[in-house]
Amino acid sequence: MKPRSWASTRRGGAPPVWQPEALVILVGAFGLLAWLLDVDVLKSISPNWSAMRANEAFSFVLVGVAGRSCSRPGVSTSTPTPYFRT
Repeated sequence: MKPRSWASTRRGGAPPVWQPEALVILVGAFGLLAWLLDVDVLKSISPNWSAMRANEAFSFVLVGVAGRSCSRPGVSTSTPTPYFRT
């Protein structure tokens, strides 16, 4: 019997490490949480660096969600919508 890899045991097929959209959403969520709770440590990685602003954190979440929705298996982005059919 051939051993199965970890990636083949999951429904999505790819482990979370290979899904950068989840990481982008997580970074944005931590940035928003830092602004809501006013925690300076979470706003910036290093004290010498500039802090992540709230609108940047929100943009990270939106970009991660958009990337996640575009990368779902079985979703075709080449199908024309009824408005653009010729």
